[in-house]
Amino acid sequence: MANDLKFYPLRDDPLYAVFPEGHQLASKPSVTLPQLFQYPLIIETPACCRTLGLAFSKTASSVVSQTLLKYLQNKHTIKKKHGRP
Repeated sequence: MANDLKFYPLRDDPLYAVFPEGHQLASKPSVTLPQLFQYPLIIETPACCRTLGLAFSKTASSVVSQTLLKYLQNKHTIKKKHGRP
């Protein structure tokens, strides 16, 4: 990220693995990275989730950008309280 931006995290987005029908891991509700690494992968990544958020210029303080940020932060907080992602 550029040095002149400030990042505001909003939520973590879990990563998923997709298996073909009949694969040994396809019937499991979740798998660990060591289990995945026993098989050839198209894409490897050590992270289990990515963080989604907004980035704004450190010098920008527009009412619109701040209103959007507060709205999204509030929306995420409300969903978390009700047990939804």
